[in-house]
Amino acid sequence: MMQDVQKVSLIGLGDMGSALAKAFLAKGHALSVWNRTAAKAAPLLDAGAHLAPSIDGAAAAGDVLVICLSNYEVSGTLLGQPGVAEALRGKTLVQLTTGTPQEARNAEAWAKQHEIFYLDGAIMSYPSGVGAPECTILYSGSAVPTRRDGCCSAASAVMRYFLRTRRRCFDA
Repeated sequence: MMQDVQKVSLIGLGDMGSALAKAFLAKGHALSVWNRTAAKAAPLLDAGAHLAPSIDGAAAAGDVLVICLSNYEVSGTLLGQPGVAEALRGKTLVQLTTGTPQEARNAEAWAKQHEIFYLDGAIMSYPSGVGAPECTILYSGSAVPTRRDGCCSAASAVMRYFLRTRRRCFDA
């Protein structure tokens, strides 16, 4: 189990989001989940996840919020709900939603405006491969992984786990 990740929240429990959740739980992470269809969380709750009562509740529960939805329009609508930006201020948002480069830039600008650290990623695997050594997640965004002040160690560790990247890349 990684000691530097304490609390992760995940929004979106489709096939890929559920695979991400299972991988977090398999590594012993404290995980809060939210999905518009709460019933999708049942197997994860049985495995130890906590069901957040709302989007802002999920944002408040984690050191890092991973969001994996069908598109940026849905993601933007959910992140724009009252209380979400405030709950994420000073934390890290890892956006794994499918979209265009411009949508990713817009999401990063929104995050910066709200003092939220931002990573945007693309999962290079089927859901069945998430958590396996060969699973790769490409990502970019603000300098979260290179920060030394500790505020973003959870996001760094999350990405390190999924990327299977050498630690030196994150400690530069």
